[in-house]
Amino acid sequence: MKRHITLAIVAALGLVSACQSAPAESTASALRTIDAGTGEGQSYPPVTSVEVQPVRFGMMTNADPVQRQYFTDRVNMETSGRGLTAPIVVQSTGDEQDVLVVMVSGFQEPLTPYIARGLLARMTSVVRFAPTLAELSLSQDLDIYDVASALGFKQIVVTDGRDVSFATKLEVASAN
Repeated sequence: MKRHITLAIVAALGLVSACQSAPAESTASALRTIDAGTGEGQSYPPVTSVEVQPVRFGMMTNADPVQRQYFTDRVNMETSGRGLTAPIVVQSTGDEQDVLVVMVSGFQEPLTPYIARGLLARMTSVVRFAPTLAELSLSQDLDIYDVASALGFKQIVVTDGRDVSFATKLEVASAN
C-alpha cells in the first residue's frame, strides 16, 4: 500500500513540475486580447502587419454571412485536392462573418507578406474557375480581393496559425 501512495506522490510531483514549466505559452496566449468582432486572437493570432487593397466593387446587395460561409466551404473543397504544395484552410469569422481567414498548414518556411500575397494569388486562380464567374464572363476580370469584397468581406487575413497574421483591408477604390 505504501508503494502505491509513494508512486502517486511521485506522479503528482512530476505533474506539478510539468505544469510549472508549461505556463509560458498558455499564459501568453491567455493574455492575448480577443476581438470578437473580427475573430482576432481567437480564430487567428494577432495581426502583425496590415495593408490596404483597393477593390473595384463594393458588397453585392444580397451578400450575407451565409453566402460568405458557402464561399469559404467551396474554396476549402477546391483546395483540398491532391498535389497541393501549401495546404490552406479558409474560414469566415467575425460578428458578420466578414473577415476571410486563410490559414496555411504544413508550410515549413516562416510566413512573410510576400508568401501571403502569393497564397492570395493562388486563391485567385481557384476563384477564377468558379462556375458562377465563368458563366458571367467575369473569371479573368476579378481577383480574390474583388470577389471577397463583392461577397461582403471587409478584410482578408493570411496566418500561419501560430505567430504571424497578415491582414489586408479591402477598400472600394474611388472613381476619379
